[in-house]
Amino acid sequence: MRARLVVVALLSTALLSGCDSSENTPAPPGLEALEDSTAPEPTAQAGDPYPETLSTVHGTGQGDAVYGHGRGFVHAPILAVFEAMKNPDTLVDRRQIDEWRVSWNVESGYDVSFRTHNTVRNFITIEFEMTFRVGVVEGTAEAPVRIIEVARKTSGSSYVELAQHSIVVTKVNDTTTKLEIVVQGKGATVGPSDMAVSARDLFNSIVARVHGRPLPDV
Repeated sequence: MRARLVVVALLSTALLSGCDSSENTPAPPGLEALEDSTAPEPTAQAGDPYPETLSTVHGTGQGDAVYGHGRGFVHAPILAVFEAMKNPDTLVDRRQIDEWRVSWNVESGYDVSFRTHNTVRNFITIEFEMTFRVGVVEGTAEAPVRIIEVARKTSGSSYVELAQHSIVVTKVNDTTTKLEIVVQGKGATVGPSDMAVSARDLFNSIVARVHGRPLPDV
């Protein structure tokens, strides 16, 4: 009897350790979220504890950089969200960027990587590049539990001092996925509310893509 109790205790410890390890699995280098999203979860609705909407907050951080945080749910499996995020058109800031072209597989070690060469035409023409990384950090490519996408300005006009975002994608259940979005920027005409708008644009684009709808006009 004592031997059996010891075995049960060891199994319980292993299971608990496994859960703790899974919850705290560190992201591979280069796939870390920029920071934790401080946006609250959307308020549950009648019959829907995970409404397909995004809550946002925004503010000013270190070095006068501005940020927008978002947190919300998508009524789709995590694999569908993963597929949506493999498409550059889903992640490009279409509100600000007039034209872009894509170079694929620009970095090794990630499930997906690409670079967009962007042109903005306003009072002046601005060109800069963003590099995107997408990878499974928990689970497998066929059965992901958590995915992180990170994008950063990596070259181009100094008019865009800082442009970057991260999205943490977590499986809630077989039909629901949670998104935690962080957008950061710094530039002559960029304010905190712009970052919240960018977070919402990312969310709305992913939602449209997973449901087979055209990407929103922005």
